[in-house]
Amino acid sequence: MTARNPESGYTLLLLVATVTVMLITMGVGVPFWRYVVRDDKEQELVFRGGEIADAIAEYQKKNANAAPATLEILVEMKFLRRLYRDPMTSDGQWRLVHQSDVVGPGQRGRIVQRQRGAATPDKTTAGTAAQGRETIGPIVGVASLSKEKGLRTFNGQTTYDQWLFIAGQPRNVSGISRGPGSTLKEGTEGARPGPGGAAPGTKPGQKPRPDVKTPQR
Repeated sequence: MTARNPESGYTLLLLVATVTVMLITMGVGVPFWRYVVRDDKEQELVFRGGEIADAIAEYQKKNANAAPATLEILVEMKFLRRLYRDPMTSDGQWRLVHQSDVVGPGQRGRIVQRQRGAATPDKTTAGTAAQGRETIGPIVGVASLSKEKGLRTFNGQTTYDQWLFIAGQPRNVSGISRGPGSTLKEGTEGARPGPGGAAPGTKPGQKPRPDVKTPQR
Protein backbone atom coordinates (compact mmCIF):
# COMPACT_ATOMS: atom_id res chain seq x y z
CA MET A 1 0.00 0.00 0.00
CA THR A 2 1.14 3.49 -0.77
CA ALA A 3 1.51 5.68 2.32
CA ARG A 4 -0.87 8.66 2.39
CA ASN A 5 0.88 12.00 2.17
CA PRO A 6 -0.21 14.05 5.23
CA GLU A 7 0.59 17.28 3.40
CA SER A 8 -2.23 16.65 0.91
CA GLY A 9 -4.73 16.64 3.78
CA TYR A 10 -3.44 19.99 5.05
CA THR A 11 -3.62 21.43 1.55
CA LEU A 12 -7.24 20.37 1.20
CA LEU A 13 -8.16 21.90 4.55
CA LEU A 14 -6.40 25.13 3.62
CA LEU A 15 -8.28 25.24 0.32
CA VAL A 16 -11.64 24.69 2.04
CA ALA A 17 -10.87 27.39 4.60
CA THR A 18 -9.83 29.84 1.88
CA VAL A 19 -13.01 29.24 -0.11
CA THR A 20 -15.13 29.67 3.03
CA VAL A 21 -13.49 33.00 3.86
CA MET A 22 -13.99 34.20 0.29
CA LEU A 23 -17.69 33.29 0.36
CA ILE A 24 -18.19 35.09 3.66
CA THR A 25 -16.36 38.16 2.34
CA MET A 26 -18.47 38.19 -0.81
CA GLY A 27 -21.65 37.87 1.25
CA VAL A 28 -20.68 40.95 3.27
CA GLY A 29 -19.31 42.90 0.32
CA VAL A 30 -22.27 42.59 -2.08
CA PRO A 31 -24.76 44.55 0.09
CA PHE A 32 -22.12 47.20 0.74
CA TRP A 33 -21.39 47.54 -2.99
CA ARG A 34 -25.10 47.90 -3.73
CA TYR A 35 -25.27 50.65 -1.13
CA VAL A 36 -22.34 52.49 -2.72
CA VAL A 37 -23.94 52.29 -6.18
CA ARG A 38 -27.29 53.52 -4.81
CA ASP A 39 -25.60 56.38 -2.98
CA ASP A 40 -23.78 57.43 -6.16
CA LYS A 41 -26.99 57.40 -8.22
CA GLU A 42 -28.80 59.40 -5.55
CA GLN A 43 -26.14 62.08 -5.61
CA GLU A 44 -26.44 62.21 -9.40
CA LEU A 45 -30.21 62.62 -9.09
CA VAL A 46 -29.79 65.69 -6.90
CA PHE A 47 -27.15 67.14 -9.20
CA ARG A 48 -28.98 66.52 -12.48
CA GLY A 49 -32.38 67.53 -11.16
CA GLY A 50 -30.85 70.70 -9.76
CA GLU A 51 -29.18 71.52 -13.05
CA ILE A 52 -32.48 71.21 -14.90
CA ALA A 53 -34.36 73.29 -12.33
CA ASP A 54 -31.73 76.03 -12.47
CA ALA A 55 -31.81 76.01 -16.28
CA ILE A 56 -35.59 76.50 -16.19
CA ALA A 57 -35.17 79.42 -13.77
CA GLU A 58 -32.63 81.05 -16.10
CA TYR A 59 -34.95 80.52 -19.06
CA GLN A 60 -37.78 82.23 -17.18
CA LYS A 61 -35.59 85.22 -16.34
CA LYS A 62 -34.74 85.68 -20.02
CA ASN A 63 -38.28 85.09 -21.31
CA ALA A 64 -40.58 87.32 -19.26
CA ASN A 65 -41.26 84.66 -16.60
CA ALA A 66 -42.50 82.16 -19.20
CA ALA A 67 -41.50 78.54 -18.53
CA PRO A 68 -40.22 76.28 -21.35
CA ALA A 69 -42.54 73.88 -23.14
CA THR A 70 -39.86 71.17 -23.46
CA LEU A 71 -36.48 70.32 -21.99
CA GLU A 72 -34.91 70.28 -25.45
CA ILE A 73 -35.36 74.02 -25.76
CA LEU A 74 -33.15 74.51 -22.70
CA VAL A 75 -30.31 72.81 -24.57
CA GLU A 76 -31.03 74.57 -27.85
CA MET A 77 -30.91 77.98 -26.13
CA LYS A 78 -27.76 77.07 -24.13
CA PHE A 79 -29.42 77.13 -20.71
CA LEU A 80 -28.57 73.44 -20.22
CA ARG A 81 -25.47 71.71 -21.54
CA ARG A 82 -27.23 68.46 -22.38
CA LEU A 83 -30.39 66.52 -21.67
CA TYR A 84 -29.62 64.76 -18.40
CA ARG A 85 -31.24 61.36 -17.83
CA ASP A 86 -32.90 60.23 -14.63
CA PRO A 87 -30.20 58.07 -12.98
CA MET A 88 -32.74 56.17 -10.88
CA THR A 89 -34.55 54.52 -13.81
CA SER A 90 -33.24 52.20 -16.50
CA ASP A 91 -34.75 54.20 -19.37
CA GLY A 92 -33.76 57.60 -17.98
CA GLN A 93 -37.27 59.06 -18.28
CA TRP A 94 -38.23 62.04 -16.13
CA ARG A 95 -41.60 63.02 -14.74
CA LEU A 96 -42.15 66.53 -16.08
CA VAL A 97 -43.62 68.76 -13.38
CA HIS A 98 -46.11 71.45 -14.45
CA GLN A 99 -47.59 74.25 -12.37
CA SER A 100 -50.90 72.38 -12.11
CA ASP A 101 -49.16 69.22 -10.86
CA VAL A 102 -47.89 70.69 -7.60
CA VAL A 103 -49.66 71.44 -4.33
CA GLY A 104 -48.37 72.76 -1.02
CA PRO A 105 -46.61 75.90 0.24
CA GLY A 106 -43.79 77.12 -1.95
CA GLN A 107 -44.45 74.39 -4.53
CA ARG A 108 -42.65 71.92 -2.29
CA GLY A 109 -45.64 69.66 -1.67
CA ARG A 110 -46.48 66.33 -3.25
CA ILE A 111 -47.38 65.90 -6.92
CA VAL A 112 -51.10 66.01 -7.49
CA GLN A 113 -52.66 62.59 -8.16
CA ARG A 114 -54.86 63.15 -11.19
CA GLN A 115 -58.23 61.52 -11.63
CA ARG A 116 -58.51 58.43 -13.79
CA GLY A 117 -58.62 59.34 -17.45
CA ALA A 118 -57.02 62.76 -16.93
CA ALA A 119 -53.99 63.62 -19.03
CA THR A 120 -50.67 63.14 -17.26
CA PRO A 121 -47.03 63.73 -18.22
CA ASP A 122 -45.71 60.72 -16.26
CA LYS A 123 -44.22 58.89 -19.26
CA THR A 124 -42.18 61.64 -20.86
CA THR A 125 -38.64 61.35 -22.12
CA ALA A 126 -36.32 64.36 -22.41
CA GLY A 127 -39.23 66.77 -22.57
CA THR A 128 -41.33 64.98 -25.20
CA ALA A 129 -44.72 63.56 -24.22
CA ALA A 130 -45.05 59.82 -24.74
CA GLN A 131 -47.47 58.45 -27.28
CA GLY A 132 -51.08 58.82 -26.14
CA ARG A 133 -50.22 61.29 -23.37
CA GLU A 134 -50.81 65.04 -23.37
CA THR A 135 -48.31 67.57 -22.06
CA ILE A 136 -50.06 69.98 -19.71
CA GLY A 137 -48.62 73.47 -19.92
CA PRO A 138 -45.07 74.76 -19.49
CA ILE A 139 -42.51 72.83 -17.48
CA VAL A 140 -41.52 74.19 -14.05
CA GLY A 141 -39.41 71.24 -12.94
CA VAL A 142 -38.73 67.52 -13.01
CA ALA A 143 -38.95 64.52 -10.69
CA SER A 144 -37.88 60.91 -10.91
CA LEU A 145 -40.33 58.18 -11.93
CA SER A 146 -38.77 55.80 -9.40
CA LYS A 147 -40.96 55.12 -6.37
CA GLU A 148 -38.09 53.67 -4.34
CA LYS A 149 -37.29 55.08 -0.93
CA GLY A 150 -34.11 57.16 -0.81
CA LEU A 151 -31.16 56.94 1.53
CA ARG A 152 -31.83 60.60 2.30
CA THR A 153 -34.89 62.82 2.43
CA PHE A 154 -35.34 65.72 0.04
CA ASN A 155 -37.52 68.66 1.13
CA GLY A 156 -39.12 66.30 3.62
CA GLN A 157 -39.98 63.63 1.01
CA THR A 158 -38.60 60.09 1.18
CA THR A 159 -39.38 58.54 -2.24
CA TYR A 160 -37.63 59.63 -5.42
CA ASP A 161 -40.85 60.35 -7.33
CA GLN A 162 -41.65 63.06 -4.76
CA TRP A 163 -38.24 64.75 -4.95
CA LEU A 164 -39.39 67.79 -6.93
CA PHE A 165 -36.67 69.80 -8.64
CA ILE A 166 -38.53 73.04 -9.36
CA ALA A 167 -37.18 76.33 -10.69
CA GLY A 168 -36.37 78.82 -7.96
CA GLN A 169 -37.08 76.43 -5.08
CA PRO A 170 -34.56 75.50 -2.35
CA ARG A 171 -33.29 71.93 -2.13
CA ASN A 172 -33.11 70.63 1.42
CA VAL A 173 -31.17 67.35 1.63
CA SER A 174 -31.19 65.65 5.03
CA GLY A 175 -30.46 62.27 6.57
CA ILE A 176 -27.10 62.18 4.86
CA SER A 177 -25.55 58.78 4.26
CA ARG A 178 -22.10 57.94 5.58
CA GLY A 179 -20.96 55.92 2.61
CA PRO A 180 -17.50 56.48 1.09
CA GLY A 181 -17.32 59.11 -1.63
CA SER A 182 -20.46 60.95 -0.53
CA THR A 183 -20.25 64.62 -1.53
CA LEU A 184 -23.69 65.87 -0.53
CA LYS A 185 -23.84 67.90 2.64
CA GLU A 186 -26.80 67.86 4.98
CA GLY A 187 -28.87 71.03 5.07
CA THR A 188 -30.59 73.43 2.70
CA GLU A 189 -28.95 73.64 -0.71
CA GLY A 190 -29.89 76.89 -2.42
CA ALA A 191 -31.45 77.25 -5.83
CA ARG A 192 -31.03 80.07 -8.29
CA PRO A 193 -33.61 82.80 -7.73
CA GLY A 194 -36.79 82.45 -9.70
CA PRO A 195 -37.94 85.21 -12.02
CA GLY A 196 -38.53 88.52 -10.32
CA GLY A 197 -36.87 87.95 -6.98
CA ALA A 198 -34.95 85.87 -4.49
CA ALA A 199 -35.46 82.17 -4.05
CA PRO A 200 -38.03 81.15 -1.43
CA GLY A 201 -36.55 80.95 2.05
CA THR A 202 -34.12 83.86 1.50
CA LYS A 203 -34.47 87.48 2.48
CA PRO A 204 -34.46 90.24 -0.17
CA GLY A 205 -30.90 90.90 -1.26
CA GLN A 206 -29.64 87.74 0.41
CA LYS A 207 -27.82 85.29 -1.83
CA PRO A 208 -28.84 81.62 -1.61
CA ARG A 209 -26.30 79.01 -0.64
CA PRO A 210 -24.34 77.39 -3.49
CA ASP A 211 -25.95 74.56 -5.42
CA VAL A 212 -25.02 70.96 -4.82
CA LYS A 213 -21.72 70.23 -6.48
CA THR A 214 -21.03 66.65 -7.51
CA PRO A 215 -18.72 65.22 -10.16
CA GLN A 216 -20.33 65.11 -13.58
CA ARG A 217 -20.77 61.77 -15.29
